[in-house]
Amino acid sequence: MPLLLLRPIVKATVAQRDTSAETIDDVIISGGSFHGILQKSWRLFGGRGKCRAVRTDGEWKHVMQFRPKKKVVESTKSE
Repeated sequence: MPLLLLRPIVKATVAQRDTSAETIDDVIISGGSFHGILQKSWRLFGGRGKCRAVRTDGEWKHVMQFRPKKKVVESTKSE
């Protein structure tokens, strides 16, 4: 079963840097397919912000943006 780790952030503006945005708790979403995972993520986070829409073949579709992160586990420095 596919799993997706989401680390959602909330930005005040589109131009705000990702590092200065408010970070919401990490969520692991599972589903039978990637499409199912996307639907679950919309149910969880769709109401938290303004959505963009794209018109494809005469129909309006919602868009959710994902940015891959190379390191899943955050490293910390200890002296």
